[in-house]
Amino acid sequence: MADKPGIYLRGGSRSSFDDPDNEVGDREIVLATDTGELGLSSQFFVPGGRVRNIYFAQTPAERQEIYATDPIAINGLSVSVTPEFIDSSFVVIANIVGTFNYASGVGFYVDNIPLVQNEDNDIHESVSMSIYTGENNTSVLRSYSAQAIVSPQTTQSITIDVRAISKWQGTTYTTYINDTANNNARSISSMVVYEVKS
Repeated sequence: MADKPGIYLRGGSRSSFDDPDNEVGDREIVLATDTGELGLSSQFFVPGGRVRNIYFAQTPAERQEIYATDPIAINGLSVSVTPEFIDSSFVVIANIVGTFNYASGVGFYVDNIPLVQNEDNDIHESVSMSIYTGENNTSVLRSYSAQAIVSPQTTQSITIDVRAISKWQGTTYTTYINDTANNNARSISSMVVYEVKS
């Protein structure tokens, strides 16, 4: 992807964290978003960027039912961070396990404000990642990864959370996080947040 060594966070349905020289603190940070599933076509680059802090959160090993007209916060996928610097940025990576039946979406919120506003999305305007399975089936478990960059331009504490919804053209569907409707495939979803500074 680049002609020089660094840390690359790759988007899509799976994400990987590569640090070939095992020097996280001294490497450059690149976030390349997936132009397919994630629906964004941008690249984030911090020249000489360093990871300052790492935050982690995970859901309890419990099934969460989601049925609402607006995205619902996924239990446990919330991190409060206090930027060290006014120009700090946060690389957010969430791995969500759920049924994601028919048409679903995942979105990131910062202090209860959606990170994106996309009026061309029939699921919901605040989702960053759309998932379309085409079937109303809550007995199949799927796992997806979503990524975002948050640049708050403050040193005050902010809260980043992950939300999910299952809706298509005004019709709301039930979806489950961390398990199926059969309650027989209990899983854990998680998120990691890297504070980076050039």
